[in-house]
Amino acid sequence: MVNYKKYLREDINNFKEYFIDNPENMIKLDAMEYPVDKSLRDVIKSLNINEKEILLNRYPESHSQELEKIILDYFGLNSNFGVNFGNGSDELIQNICLAFSKKGNNVMVPSPSFSMYEKIISTVNLKYIPEYLNEDFDIKIDQMIKNISKYKPAIIFLACPNNPTSNLWDKDKIIQIIESSESIVVIDEAYVDFCESSYIDLIEKYENLVILRTFSKIGFAGLRLGFMISNKEISSIINKIRLPFNINTVSLKIIINIFENFSIIKKNCQNIISLREKLYSDLSELRNIKVLKSSTNFLIFKTLNKSSDEIYKLLKDSNILIKNLNNNSNLKNFLRVTVGTEEENNSFVSTLSKYL
Repeated sequence: MVNYKKYLREDINNFKEYFIDNPENMIKLDAMEYPVDKSLRDVIKSLNINEKEILLNRYPESHSQELEKIILDYFGLNSNFGVNFGNGSDELIQNICLAFSKKGNNVMVPSPSFSMYEKIISTVNLKYIPEYLNEDFDIKIDQMIKNISKYKPAIIFLACPNNPTSNLWDKDKIIQIIESSESIVVIDEAYVDFCESSYIDLIEKYENLVILRTFSKIGFAGLRLGFMISNKEISSIINKIRLPFNINTVSLKIIINIFENFSIIKKNCQNIISLREKLYSDLSELRNIKVLKSSTNFLIFKTLNKSSDEIYKLLKDSNILIKNLNNNSNLKNFLRVTVGTEEENNSFVSTLSKYL
């Protein structure tokens, strides 16, 4: 028998596969996707993709200069800045970690936060340094500044707004973190379209600042396209790590066309904000849960009379799929629900109320 396992890295069993529940025939409110509605269908119909412009027998562009210029122009930035593209922002997080995967380097992340940070950091053999949030999921800024000095992280990841806690940290605290470190500070703005509080205005001031964005939350998760903006030097470094042709031809063309309809996309996000506030209000009226205010396209809530495991299963048995956060010690009995259509939200609230 061939013993290939002897060549595996010793810590491979510490890693877990990324498990996704089967959403077939279910109300899917677990993954922070934009719900399918008429507004999104109208945008997709208006894309006017010319099949002659999509040559599937050819490799895609290694780097789309056209899309880079569109993005820099959109944010009012000049050619001193670069844009890197990734197969979702996850790939960009991985590439940043790979570029700074020097032996002995630390990476600091508020906790709880986006689970892929820890997974990717550990996968590339960097040291994960969690910076635990307080009971309100806010940054303990004095403690974090102290630990930045102690651990001297090579990278600091800050999800603004934060996932899964749904809150937005004070901008003065973020600036203190940037100014207190010689590290690369990566501000992940995956949910920025649902709060309109971006740090892109600081990128010309701080040379160590990197901004991450994604199209996944605003209706195009299936395209798997994220981008980062940084100074040219950092952009060049990340490009040395990037695999060639990492973004497919179809996704590139669709995203370029999406920018022609971006005012509609922004309007759609405002609609999600309205639905979020209505969902928050409805959940706040229910007994035996505590729901938190949100700056994202999802809400988290804590169950007070039953375990989140039980509520999750009861909802799943009723064909409603949300996210159980109970496997995180800092989120015991918390669940996360994505803002869906009005009909989906009403079905969720009605069903949840029966089980509480």
